Amino acid sequence: MRTLRHPATLALVFLLATAFVSLARAASWHLLDRGGRPVAYVDVERDLTIHLWGGEAVAYLHDDGHPSHCLVYAFDGTHLGWYEGAIVWNLAGDGVGFREGTQAIAAVPAGPKGVKRIPPLRSVRSLPRPKPALSYRFSATTLEAFLGAAPRESAANTTTSLPYAAAGQRLGLRRVEERGAIVVLIDGSRWEVHAFDRFHTRWWLPALDVRVDLARNPVGSYRYALTDVGDERTVLARYLGR
Repeated sequence: MRTLRHPATLALVFLLATAFVSLARAASWHLLDRGGRPVAYVDVERDLTIHLWGGEAVAYLHDDGHPSHCLVYAFDGTHLGWYEGAIVWNLAGDGVGFREGTQAIAAVPAGPKGVKRIPPLRSVRSLPRPKPALSYRFSATTLEAFLGAAPRESAANTTTSLPYAAAGQRLGLRRVEERGAIVVLIDGSRWEVHAFDRFHTRWWLPALDVRVDLARNPVGSYRYALTDVGDERTVLARYLGR
């Protein structure tokens, strides 16, 4: 039996459940983060819409016909990851959350859910990213941050990122962490890369020249653009500080 490895080396039981096991038995089911905290829930009665605990509709599950998984999409059509074996996986193949009752972690008591918001219209879906080998470990990115990468219903619901004083400069790359999720530049600045761009940054190598600019089309708190000066490929990122 495969296991997920917690960052604190806690071994978790990985259940080989399919994406839609027991969906018909409940009107909704809960998604927990790696610590067992309820963060979101899936509305089974409304086309598998994913709502945050506060009620905002942020993403949805899409059945692409695969026998063992379904896809996680933002309402703007961006592919965010996969739901497989009762676990939510990001584009790097790391776990970011799981369905309540499927892991050896007790759920943390949560307050009442907020008023369920009406989901926005679903845009045309982008082609899904190639599925990587699953790492069977939790990502440093939280489930809340993963779902936060999906555009929210209004700008009032977005989280602002820290300001970065050196925007417009060209800096060297120091290292890449968490399979492309975190980029560290030579000045010590740390950046969280948007989920749909991590496939590119996971291959960035030290000494790469990176230009930091304000993004022309920011998504939520991902307000900066990191550009590989060599091939001019740009990714969205959020400044985390130093």
